Order: sequence, then C-alpha cells, then structure tokens
Amino acid sequence: MFNPGDFDTVTSGGMTVTLYKKFPSVIKYSVNRKTIDGLRSPVNSVSIGLIGADPPNSVRDYIPRKVDYKKTGSDNAAYTLYIDDIFIITVNFKAVEKTLIIDTLKIEELTSLKLKSIFYPNNGLVSVSSANNAQIAMMWAEKGDHTDTPPVGGSVYSPDINPRESWNRQYDRILDLKSCANATAVLIPRADKNTLDYIEPAAEGTPITHDEAAGRNVSVIFFSNGGLSATMINNRSSEGERMWYNLTRAGESVVSGQIGEARHYYRHEASVETRKTLKTVNEKLLLDELPLTKVIITEDTQRGTAAYK
Repeated sequence: MFNPGDFDTVTSGGMTVTLYKKFPSVIKYSVNRKTIDGLRSPVNSVSIGLIGADPPNSVRDYIPRKVDYKKTGSDNAAYTLYIDDIFIITVNFKAVEKTLIIDTLKIEELTSLKLKSIFYPNNGLVSVSSANNAQIAMMWAEKGDHTDTPPVGGSVYSPDINPRESWNRQYDRILDLKSCANATAVLIPRADKNTLDYIEPAAEGTPITHDEAAGRNVSVIFFSNGGLSATMINNRSSEGERMWYNLTRAGESVVSGQIGEARHYYRHEASVETRKTLKTVNEKLLLDELPLTKVIITEDTQRGTAAYK
C-alpha cells in the first residue's frame, strides 16, 4: 500500500502531478479539481535486457538497491536508480503546461555488461475505472500483405487501395469500461492475429487483455474518465511496441484499465551490411535514443466519450 508521506507534486499551467518518491511513478494528475489516476499500487522493479551476459541477450528483473529522489523545482523532479553495481539510471519528470515529460537523462554502465533494453513492469502511467464511466479509444496498425477482410468493428483507412497491395492497414476501437464490466465477454483487438476476440473477464485481479508478451502494437490510445482525458507518446523504437495497456477485473462489475511505457531498445546490433565495415564489437552495437515519454492531459469536453482523430 502507498504511504502518503511518499508523495510529492510538480505543477505547471494549472496541472498538478502527484509523484511517488520511492520509484519513478505517477499517482495522479489534477486539473481544475478534476483528476485522472496513474499507478494504482506500488511497483519497484526494472526489467533490463543485457548484452554480454550469460546466456547471451538475457533479460533480468532488478529491484534497485537505492532510489534517490530530488525535487529540483516546482515543475521538476529527478530520480536516480542504482541497479546493483551494474547501472545507474537518471530519470527526470517535468510538468510543462498540461504535459508531463518523462526523460531518461543518463544511463551509466559500470561493468562490461551493456544495457540493450529497459522496461518498467506494471508501472501504469494512467489508469481509469468503469466506476467512473471510463472509456478507452485506440488505434492499431497491421503490416504486410493482407488479403482477408477487416475484423468486425475495424476500419480500413485506405479504402481505395487494394488490400493485397496495402502495406499498412489501420483499425480503431472504442471500449466502454462499464459495458466491459457488465458483459460476460469483452471484444478486444488482437493485432497479432488481425482479429477481434471475445475475452472472458476472469476473476478479480486477473488481466483480461494485454501484457507485454502478447505482441499487440497499439499506436494511439486515449483514456477518459469523463472529467479528464489522457494520451501518451514516446520515442520507442520500431523493434517493439510503443506502449502497453491492460484491463483488469477490479471487483464485482468493476473493470480498470491502465497504460504504460513499452520496452525501450537502447542498444541494437548493426545490420549485416553495416557490420561488414565495422571492426570492433563495440562499433557493431549501435546506440538508440534514451527513453522519452510524454503524457498529455486535457479536460474532457466530450462528456465521457473518448474522441480522437
């Protein structure tokens, strides 16, 4: 459970963001006495993909041996995570008007191990509940030569292009969480299978849609609770998805949903052609950008309907 003494705030442009000082997480966003939640329960782990470990390309979960939190201004706070004696990671949270910018400033590698990827499991940046008449709007894309028909509830945004010749097809879906909570099954997009599946909302606390391993690539998603709406953008690479979301049975006739940052690939191997011109192992390991995420909050003018373009 959370201890209120572990909270702090950053503010800007009429928005107040409540942070969890023990780990780089958000508790809630507030604008004009309206709020939308962030993390629902404490988290404390970091999943790191490694280069130079045994076995190769291992992915390991770490609980930082220490997390330093420092308020650096009314709109700014920084976390420093000490991952054993292997990595030091500095993450900055800055409020700018109605946007929270989460910027990884530095990754220090203290041994021969190299950081390939980083992910914060279950660290939901925004969450909503069917108890607040919440809705989720999402869009996802499919690549490749699609010769089948679109799934029920999907929209093809290039109707004049032959599906056999189409590279990207995009679909959209709006989920009303109250309907999800009262239904015996929920219609959920499965981008990895190009279908919409009915998923049984199982027992309390059981995820009923998506986790990182499910392979769904959600390119745009909006959460609304009737008072505030939120979306998220980031610089996640094309090697993985940009964000994750899930729905969870939170009680009788209650479903909650949350979104968070997907795994970020910070270092990757050069292409086969490029590798031919490189001499050392370090040259063949190319650096990507440091993780950067923006959570954008707006007052919901659609009276609870998650609207998007």
